[in-house]
Amino acid sequence: MKKKSLIIGIVLSLLAISAFLVYNYTFNSAHRDIAQEKAEITLSAEKIQKDFLENETIAITTYLDKVVEISGEITSVDGN
Repeated sequence: MKKKSLIIGIVLSLLAISAFLVYNYTFNSAHRDIAQEKAEITLSAEKIQKDFLENETIAITTYLDKVVEISGEITSVDGN
């Protein structure tokens, strides 16, 4: 019985340490400062809208995790 409780204690300790490491990595790691990065892609609002309407999957893979600079005219603002 003592051996079984020792194994359970070790397993629970390892799970707690693993959970702490995952939490620490996820919430306390350094984040990208996109304000300091240069735009990888520069395009107009019409072009990005056309890309997403034509093929959303390709557009997502093209623009995902990249700094994108979009130019265009703001016609309305909804909400705050």
